[in-house]
Amino acid sequence: MADQLRPWPFPTHRKRRRWVIPAVVAAVILTACFAGAVGSILAADDPEGGPAAAGSGTADNDRDDQAGQRACLRLVADGDQGVLGVVARNSADELSDDQWASWIIEVSGIGTTAARSDRPRIAGIGEDIGEATAGGTANPQELVLLTLDLADACASIGHVSNTDVADALGEIDPSNSAEAGDDPAEPDSGDVGDGVWTVGVDVDPGTYRPVADASDDCYWAVLVSGSNGGDIAANSIGGGRPVVTLQEGHDFESSRCGQWAKVNLDRLMAEADPAASIGEGMWTVGLDLAAGTYRPEQAAGEDCYWAVLAGGSNATDIIDNGLGGGRPAVTVSVGQVFETSRCGNWKRD
Repeated sequence: MADQLRPWPFPTHRKRRRWVIPAVVAAVILTACFAGAVGSILAADDPEGGPAAAGSGTADNDRDDQAGQRACLRLVADGDQGVLGVVARNSADELSDDQWASWIIEVSGIGTTAARSDRPRIAGIGEDIGEATAGGTANPQELVLLTLDLADACASIGHVSNTDVADALGEIDPSNSAEAGDDPAEPDSGDVGDGVWTVGVDVDPGTYRPVADASDDCYWAVLVSGSNGGDIAANSIGGGRPVVTLQEGHDFESSRCGQWAKVNLDRLMAEADPAASIGEGMWTVGLDLAAGTYRPEQAAGEDCYWAVLAGGSNATDIIDNGLGGGRPAVTVSVGQVFETSRCGNWKRD
């Protein structure tokens, strides 16, 4: 269903997820793990010689998924000096090429083991890791996201505990986060308003969102510089608090959105108290609304439209979407963006 229902002026092509800052990805996993129901963790002996954490199913199910258990335990092994510790404390430009090469080899091995799991979600992530590392090349940022997805799956199924994941992520050093010097509080004044502005000339590159909730007729667009506004890289219309990433080579157009401010998104999310209900607009999960499953408070009309978008994609990467009435149930995770139009208020189950 993804990408099939999105009306103009929203682009329908898909893009890869963008890099997520380490402090945010730590919050992603910790929130996701504690939000789900995690089974008891029981000590068992791995037939290949290592300790294995039992899942929440029967003994037969545990034996059936020994590969998944081994992959999950390897993911959280060595505490904050292991695979997830690297994810939590570093970004791709802070490790040497040799260090990243060693990390990628370790993740590739975990993916190979995970792909043999009898649990579809773990096996699917393992296959994705295999594809990402095929041919001896890999994008570290993509693998970071996949390791976080795998940690979430491992804890949700019960192959590792929330404590295992938290220990593996370790303490986050704020000085390693991008834009660490920015004010962590929500800005009360804007950097750019209505009009068309050239990134790198009129407005600094970075992450922006409206200072206050935008009106329902707020329109913004990221345009390719030099195209006279004819080449739209991303755009959207609607209210809420959209988040837009701007880079040089683009122009930014805004109309009826109020003032936009440059923000440090990972610090905002670290300090956020997200709501469990939202109305019309575009909202960041973990900042504006809490992760979980939401349904409209009242039956929606047939023109109700909703979408789950990849964070950092400027609303171009649609994970899921739907158009129609009733009370659809939509599950969202920290770091994603939830968009809703003509559905009324949504409330978490």
